[in-house]
Amino acid sequence: MKDRTRVPEPATATTAARARRLWELGAFERARDLLKDLPPDDLDAVLARADFHLHVGDLAHALAAYERAARLSPASVHALRGQAATLINLDRAAEAHHRAVQAHAVAEATNDLPASERANVLTVLAGAHGLKAHRGGFFAKLRHGPYVRAGFEDALALDPTNPYARTGLGRYFLAAPIALGGDPARGLAELETALGHAPFYYLTHAWYLRALEATGALPEAARQRELYRERYEAYPGALAELTGGMRSPL
Repeated sequence: MKDRTRVPEPATATTAARARRLWELGAFERARDLLKDLPPDDLDAVLARADFHLHVGDLAHALAAYERAARLSPASVHALRGQAATLINLDRAAEAHHRAVQAHAVAEATNDLPASERANVLTVLAGAHGLKAHRGGFFAKLRHGPYVRAGFEDALALDPTNPYARTGLGRYFLAAPIALGGDPARGLAELETALGHAPFYYLTHAWYLRALEATGALPEAARQRELYRERYEAYPGALAELTGGMRSPL
């Protein structure tokens, strides 16, 4: 029997890649239409659906899809780090940290993992440490805090155009206290760079407009807020970012 969890059918892989290109260009509905008809138990298809849901802020469906992918392929770095990324955005610190550590362990044992995927793993690990530090007390901050900024910077050293690591670093500079290197202007610059690489990733856009507000660029922030609202009007999870509190750095 063919192991479809490891070798996706060419047609499925091609369709998933087309869908990915569409959602990265902001054509969300066209991408969703392509993904709907893919096989339900093909690893490539399940991961594509999960990535799409995360990209547009549909976190409940993203987590369910990443969990399904992990059941299909328990050693999938992509599935594990996707779970971690989603759990971070759901503020589920302990679970996010557990999955991020798992993803990092599998990545370290995988010789042929692309640099971009290693960067993704370092990004979620840094984000999980950030969430643990943010949610915990003094000793949690001592234990987890030092890994956050360094983790994002290590990820960018591997993959300088990685939008997730760049977004995380921007969030760090925006949310961290001055004593730990917080700098709203630098956060804005990092998020502008991230937006250049991933203009339709809901989280990058959400934190970019917050960075504009934090640095006093209020007219542009208002314009970006309206653009964000229009872009994600079909995705309630993303729209919740407009009224929700600023979460800890991803």
